[in-house]
Amino acid sequence: MDEVLEQLATAVESDDLEALVRPFLSILERVSGLESTYMTRIDTDRGIQDILFARNSGDLTVAEGLTVPWGDTLCKRALEDDVTWATDVPTRWGDSAAAGELGLVTYVNEPVTIGDDRVYGTCAARARRGCRKRPTRAA
Repeated sequence: MDEVLEQLATAVESDDLEALVRPFLSILERVSGLESTYMTRIDTDRGIQDILFARNSGDLTVAEGLTVPWGDTLCKRALEDDVTWATDVPTRWGDSAAAGELGLVTYVNEPVTIGDDRVYGTCAARARRGCRKRPTRAA
């Protein structure tokens, strides 16, 4: 864990988005126990969401560079429903084809804002299985 914290401390001094995000994804995976963590970019004008950076450590793989229709994403549903944590994805958002195809059960969504408080994307985690413990928001 010291290595990850050192990477994060170094990344904070960087202007490179990737250098900032990758250590955070590693920490999120270790803390939550979720098998896939990633950061996206939302483009509501074009109706898409891009997976910018991803970390996959289990059977579930979310691919970097993947572009998905915004209307079918769990991110959109979670933002609209003001949900950051769900362990009942098939029941709560059973209409999401992507979630069904991936067999998602647990989903964590935390909006990332840049500049004028506009949601840039999400730093999220998804897993077929449950987590070690529910992440808490920083005060």
